This record gives sequence, C-alpha cells and structure tokens, in this order.
Amino acid sequence: MSFQTNLAEQRRSLPEGTVLALASVTAFVSVALIALYSAAPVFSTASVIITASVWIISAAIILFYARFHHHEKFGHANFITTLRAAVSAMLAGCIPVAAVLLNANSSVAWLIAITAAITLCLDGLDGYLARKTHLCSSFGARFDMETDAFLAFILTLILWQSEKVGLWVIGLGILRYAFILASLKYTALQGDLFPSMRRKVVCVIQVGALCLMLFPVISPKQATVFGVVALACLVWSFAVDIVWLCKHRGTKLRQDVLANEN
Repeated sequence: MSFQTNLAEQRRSLPEGTVLALASVTAFVSVALIALYSAAPVFSTASVIITASVWIISAAIILFYARFHHHEKFGHANFITTLRAAVSAMLAGCIPVAAVLLNANSSVAWLIAITAAITLCLDGLDGYLARKTHLCSSFGARFDMETDAFLAFILTLILWQSEKVGLWVIGLGILRYAFILASLKYTALQGDLFPSMRRKVVCVIQVGALCLMLFPVISPKQATVFGVVALACLVWSFAVDIVWLCKHRGTKLRQDVLANEN
C-alpha cells in the first residue's frame, strides 16, 4: 500500500492528544530503561543508547506523519500502536546482548519472549479500537503496518545475534523493506494494494513464529522449522501481491478503502 497523501489535505496542526501520547510513551520507555539497566547488569550501555536512539527517531517520524491523520484526535488506537513502536525500540536494545540473553534459560530471556508476544497481541487491539471509535484512517493503517514490520525486523536481528538460528532468519524481517526499495525502481509496485485477510494472517504467522522462536524452551531445530514455515508463507504472500500489482498497474484505491486495513 503506498502512502501518497494529498498535500492539500495536510493538517496545519497535530491531532489532539499526539504530543501527550508521545510524552507518555517516552516516560514509559525512560522508566523501563532505568529499571532494566539497574536490575539486569547484562544490558550494556550500548543497549540503552540503541533503545534511546531508535525511539527518538521513531517519535520524530510519528510526530511528522501524524499531521496527515485526517481525524481531529490522535485516538486510543494510535496510542496503542505508538506503545508497540516503543516496545520495539526497547527490544532493539537487546540485540547487542542477545547471545547472552537467549542462550541461557534465564528470567530475562523469558521476559523478552513474553514482551514480544504481548506486543503481538496488542496488534489486534489497535485496529479494534480504531473501528470502535470511528477513527480508522489510511495513516493509522500504515502506522500499524510499519510498526509490525519494524517489530519483525528487530526480532529477526535478536534471533540471529543469539545464534539460535542462522543468518537466513533476517529474511523474515527485510522482505517488507526490500519491497519498498524495489518499488522505487519499478513503478508497477507503486500502486495501492487492496485490503487482504490473507496478508493479515501471514503477518500474524510471521511475527507469531518469531515470538515463539524466542522462548527458551524452543530448541534451535524447532525454531528453524517455525522460521522456515513462516518465511515460506511470507514469500508466497509477497509474490501474490507483486503479481497482482503487475497486472493492475497504477491502481489507486479510495482512502476509505485503505483505512479499513487498520
């Protein structure tokens, strides 16, 4: 789905609650970082720097694109998505110490896996809230999708650095970004994709498999099986979308149709 917003529809001011949402989540990240750094010495200074940097960049992007949200309020749904983005930033801090964290059946390893699983479960909550409060939008749908993609990418890096599975696992995290890069060169890939339940199910399989692979009770062989199955589903889903886009070059869907993907 492309994110081509008419500049004439750009908001002059941020939706109500945007700054409050970002400030609240930033406070949560700060407290969580201090708690983790104090309670688990394994978390290095690099972990804190990575988490802080990723969140600052994420918050800046959210702050910029929130102006394209055509509702007056930021909404509870986007707040949940913002919280998921923050948790993804915190998980990014685990990358430098993933080998230590996941190669021991420690409470921290379980905490990481459970946190990732809860973040996945919250993915269904933001869409529900958007529909419940009548605040569905193309911005919210894209925000949700990119947060899912980023979470998946972070989880693949953690798994790779833990040496539980091989370098191939990163394929579960970079296909989305490879598609975006390819669309810059091939105009056929720049059209709008229709809302698809198949795409949502595959996303759940993708992130669900990555979360499952993080649990200490899952062996490297079992993790490999889960990962390969998820990767096969993801490749198939992207192939279906690419074929459809090539057959329907230049297709543009109405904004209300795109918003329903939230």
